[in-house]
Amino acid sequence: MNLKRKIASVGALVCAALAVAPAHAYTQCEGTMDRIWAGDGGHLWLHLKEGGAAIVKPDDPNKETVVAMSMTALVSSRRVIIRYQADNADCLVYGRWDFIGMYLL
Repeated sequence: MNLKRKIASVGALVCAALAVAPAHAYTQCEGTMDRIWAGDGGHLWLHLKEGGAAIVKPDDPNKETVVAMSMTALVSSRRVIIRYQADNADCLVYGRWDFIGMYLL
């Protein structure tokens, strides 16, 4: 095989690999923690001053860490970034169920 064919073959393999790779789309919403609600069967609601609220489900493996981060953000007025699973999600919706993580800035 000549060099051009090898390059073309490698390029085709890379394109094919990218085409079958799962998309990692998500939305990140930045804001300041306004209040935290715990209840409703173990659900945790994270309300942002700028609007919107995320719901952390009772079986979320990161729930205890999210509680600690949220309380820290609340008492120190530090900003957070909440990540939702949906691509192009509306950050101002109250009660989003697709929470997947949070940064404490």
